[in-house]
Amino acid sequence: RSCGLRQTVETAQLGAILGFGLELNDQNKLKATSTLVRKSDKIAQIQRGRNPIDDATNVISDQRLTFIEQELWVNQLSGEHRVDLGTTWRAELDWRGSYARASRVTPYLTSYRYVIGPTDPRFSLAPQAPRNSRRFTALTDNKYEGGRDLKFSGDIAGMEAVLKLGGQY
Repeated sequence: RSCGLRQTVETAQLGAILGFGLELNDQNKLKATSTLVRKSDKIAQIQRGRNPIDDATNVISDQRLTFIEQELWVNQLSGEHRVDLGTTWRAELDWRGSYARASRVTPYLTSYRYVIGPTDPRFSLAPQAPRNSRRFTALTDNKYEGGRDLKFSGDIAGMEAVLKLGGQY
């Protein structure tokens, strides 16, 4: 008998953003931002039917259970600073630094194949080893980043002059 694929998915999600700013005075500002996104999935699948590739007389039942956790966490700290350098010149420094972590963990992946043969009316575990497994996987990526921009502006002989420097790593 074939009943096709039956699947059940349960998902839990969480998302949060937190921001904080501090203005020390008109020339100095600090900002902090943090973002968290998290998702967990539990997937159960059963597929029944005949498999003509293995043996057309066998009825198979493939059963899979998967649990997946995914998370992204990003933090950034930045600052803006302004300084007057005399009567006509001004300096501006903008800087930022960030840390991000992305992860995907599958602590539980199972896959089993049961077979009803032509002589045995009961489901029994299939003898092929690749069809019957339990696996665990994990992947994590960390990223660090920083940058700064420096700007000098002022007057030279009655004309406005601007010099910009910056970098990102």
